[in-house]
Amino acid sequence: ERKGEILGCGGIGPLAEGDKDTCELKKMYFLPELRGLGWGKRLANHCLDNARQLGYRRCYLETVGRMHRANQLYLHLGFQQLDKALGHTGHSSCETYYALEL
Repeated sequence: ERKGEILGCGGIGPLAEGDKDTCELKKMYFLPELRGLGWGKRLANHCLDNARQLGYRRCYLETVGRMHRANQLYLHLGFQQLDKALGHTGHSSCETYYALEL
């Protein structure tokens, strides 16, 4: 947040209709001018640390293939691409799935 303007967001939560040990990393978004500056990595690591503290053993996320920087970030963080979706997130436009063992 800067002067009342939200610059980015992201968080974790239980994976709907998924394994109780699996959380979902969701709503990761930053304004275009902040992308590529390390904020996504910092926020993702913060979320993953919180997931571990909450007892989750795996983190799942969905995204779209055209978001190249986001996909590179998730791979850099150690996420492995999956062949199919887990749980029921309601993200019908996402076609790329990742999971990370915590």
